Amino acid sequence: MRKLALFVALLAATTAGAAPLPSLSDEFNDPATTAQWQVMQGDLADGVAPTYDISRTTPGELTIVPGRSWWVDGTRAFYLFKPVVGDFVVTVRLHVTGRDGATRTADWSLSGLLVRRPTDDRSKESWLSFRVGRRGGKDVFERKTTVGGVSMLVLTPAQPGWVELRIARVGRYFFLLRRYPGGAWTPHFTYIRRDLPLALTAGIDAFSGYGDTKADLVSHVHWIHFAPTGVPGTLRRAVLAGKRSPVALTRFLTRA
Repeated sequence: MRKLALFVALLAATTAGAAPLPSLSDEFNDPATTAQWQVMQGDLADGVAPTYDISRTTPGELTIVPGRSWWVDGTRAFYLFKPVVGDFVVTVRLHVTGRDGATRTADWSLSGLLVRRPTDDRSKESWLSFRVGRRGGKDVFERKTTVGGVSMLVLTPAQPGWVELRIARVGRYFFLLRRYPGGAWTPHFTYIRRDLPLALTAGIDAFSGYGDTKADLVSHVHWIHFAPTGVPGTLRRAVLAGKRSPVALTRFLTRA
């Protein structure tokens, strides 16, 4: 009982003052909302800083043009983010292109969602991501998990064009889902990350050019939405206690 009381007190203290999740959303139709975001420029392999703007290059979009950079192990790239606490759902609608055409010509050109434990210590980089882009001349989804500065990734085929990516947290479970225009949500993968604390950051990253001589990526982001999971407390407790399968949460996490 003492452990439970301590956990409840810690949760209350951590969530006190936290912004309601829907208020973190951005339709990217007003340049003034740029001030609501925190930004990490990352490490610049070629010295060229990334550029980004909201509804200036293209009305109604966040436009990101990264320099040659990458998120892997202790190396960082561009990241636009907001703090989140506890369970959440974050969804982004985006389309990645090259600077001069639809096709990205630089290898490892990717953009998507990144959920990260804030740290200044590169040996303690801990995060997970879900991205879309180009690798080895093919359109791919990339999912990547990083623990203590060591990254592991998996690539799967993707279609070019607009796509929605979603990461949903329920306790130690992080669900990755994807949806093409007019389609249904497809579960992509589920990570179990007991190491990640209640307080994280979530947002949009972009990078290009690992193992290449140049960067070539433009990330066009239509919107990003933050929302509660909608999972009933009784079901959440049962899943986290191992009495129900995490699959039981899917119908709540695939709501529009």
